[in-house]
Amino acid sequence: MNTTRALLAAAVVLALGSPASAAVLCTKPKKDGTFNGPVKIEETCKDKETQLSAYASFSNDSGSAYNVTISGVSIDFFDTAVANHISITTPVVTLPDAGTYRISYCIRTTANSSASSRLVINGSAINASIITPVSQTDKWCRTTMLSLISANSTVQVQLFGTLAPVTLIAPGGADLQIEKLN
Repeated sequence: MNTTRALLAAAVVLALGSPASAAVLCTKPKKDGTFNGPVKIEETCKDKETQLSAYASFSNDSGSAYNVTISGVSIDFFDTAVANHISITTPVVTLPDAGTYRISYCIRTTANSSASSRLVINGSAINASIITPVSQTDKWCRTTMLSLISANSTVQVQLFGTLAPVTLIAPGGADLQIEKLN
């Protein structure tokens, strides 16, 4: 994903760059004011671009096994590529600031499953994030934008809707990217 590459590159730039040449993540809003374009790494954002103030990229590369339930099982994220003003105590990510966020997740398993996937914010499923496959699948990926997220909101990625064991592939079993847009 472009978002993942941008966040990883930002981590390298921020880690290796000198204090005099800081890097920021920038994106352009669409005409309707929403964000859904590429993220760029720049020294400063250009005219008509918005600087992302909080962003994170988390992954699970361990081949974790889960027992999916009707009510849901949360996916753990053990690896942090980069996190700026977003924290995680796996499987719960905390967004300290209110605002509009773009959240992308992807889950990949070693075998097909009839499970559905979703984001859960503050304990409630987000309908716009749900993937309910028509037939069994081994990959669930979704990006959604959420407005009016309150301060200190929690985010979880879940598989749900069936009773079945699943095992994530290793590496690349699950990833989660979060960007605060305003």
